[in-house]
Amino acid sequence: MNKIRSIAQLRTEQLRLARERRGLEDHIRKDWQDIRHAFDPAEYTREALASGLHWLGRRLFQKDEPAKPFARINRIFSRKSK
Repeated sequence: MNKIRSIAQLRTEQLRLARERRGLEDHIRKDWQDIRHAFDPAEYTREALASGLHWLGRRLFQKDEPAKPFARINRIFSRKSK
């Protein structure tokens, strides 16, 4: 830290520190919002649903039976219910 030799330097340093503090506070606020969003129960549900749909889509549209997607659905669900 430089030695402050005048009131003008002091005010300039105060402004610089205030700007830096606001930037850090904004960064902390954004981090907290991200954490709250990550631990939101709706977010867990959304991720689980997306994962399930992704799995089901992969199973339905594999290249071995492109013309019979509903037969594939029935076969998938009949295996799960056993």
